[in-house]
Amino acid sequence: MSGTGFTSPFSLFTIGRQIGIDTMIGLAMMAVIVTGGLDLSVGAIGVCAAMVFGYLAQIAGVPLPLAIPLAIAFGSVLGFINGYVVVRSGVHSFIITLASMSIFFGIMIPQIAGTILVVWTTITIIVLKVFDIVLAMTNGQWNSQVLANLMFDWMFRGGGDFGRGAAIAIVIMVLVIPIMVWNIRNVRKETR
Repeated sequence: MSGTGFTSPFSLFTIGRQIGIDTMIGLAMMAVIVTGGLDLSVGAIGVCAAMVFGYLAQIAGVPLPLAIPLAIAFGSVLGFINGYVVVRSGVHSFIITLASMSIFFGIMIPQIAGTILVVWTTITIIVLKVFDIVLAMTNGQWNSQVLANLMFDWMFRGGGDFGRGAAIAIVIMVLVIPIMVWNIRNVRKETR
């Protein structure tokens, strides 16, 4: 496997890593959909289980070999509760799982609001660079280009157009600074 562009080892590794997560979620949902149901709370249950794992591993000091199955069991219990309520009430799973998703998120969001702000800022900055993957996968073929790379090309790789390169740098900075300022203000409010 010594291809370039889309078939490069890096591209195939990245795609494979993403497909693994989506496949696991898809297989879990397949059982529900095949039976005529729909579970909207899968993401919320996953986040609840991850939060329980974090609490057990970091705050409670539970060893990882024990914290992992406990977090999985917690997520399973939440899923069982959803299924039990759907079966006993006779209400369609869409309604029950929508309600439970709202409950789970309502409990989690206030507890992790600070983390959400930091992650949101980081992801926003990463999204501004997301098309770097396109450039890496196409190796610059078909005139694929991204802002950061275009800026570097114009300034340093023989383009010699420092004005255009500087203009792109300012555009990137203008997009990122308001998000950073907002995040810093929120962190300062939380620390007071």
